[in-house]
Amino acid sequence: MDSPVFMQQKEALWGLSNIGASIRSHVERLIISNAFRKVLEKLKNIKKYGLEIILECVWTLGNAISGCDMELSIKLLEMEVLQIFIHILDMVNNDMILVVALNGLASLFKFGEPLKQLLSGDGSMRNPIVERFCYYGGHVHLEKLMNHKSSEVFNKTDEIVRSFFSFEDYDAAVITYDDQRNINKDGNGNVN
Repeated sequence: MDSPVFMQQKEALWGLSNIGASIRSHVERLIISNAFRKVLEKLKNIKKYGLEIILECVWTLGNAISGCDMELSIKLLEMEVLQIFIHILDMVNNDMILVVALNGLASLFKFGEPLKQLLSGDGSMRNPIVERFCYYGGHVHLEKLMNHKSSEVFNKTDEIVRSFFSFEDYDAAVITYDDQRNINKDGNGNVN
């Protein structure tokens, strides 16, 4: 991953991504490895790397999350992955990277659903992972993505908002597109 040769970096990341899409014990080893920490460091320093390297890093992170259980997801939260996702949503304007990042974020949010049941007993509290994401200001970036020109980015963002956020907070963010991909919204935030 530290090679000056682009293809060697890319292939190393691809291998790590495949490990992340593997069984739990492999995912656990990946998450605690120095290699995974390097992936997170690359994502923290997005401007230093090209889009292909960033995409491979985001795939690695997303695959690791998909192979997680509750315990490993908490480990990822301790490694500041929510802040890294927010950084990606803020710094990247590549449709594919954004969709992969949003998929990983949605997978992480899903771990908050059983957590709220455990913490409150009746599930009446809010998703604690979503709450933490909002605490760090991540919801602002989701709101911006509700205006994204890509229908894929918009649809994934809309799915996340509808699944994990209260509608009262996001009524003004619901946007549709006409055939020319122009936003159909009046000056008050209302959909036409």
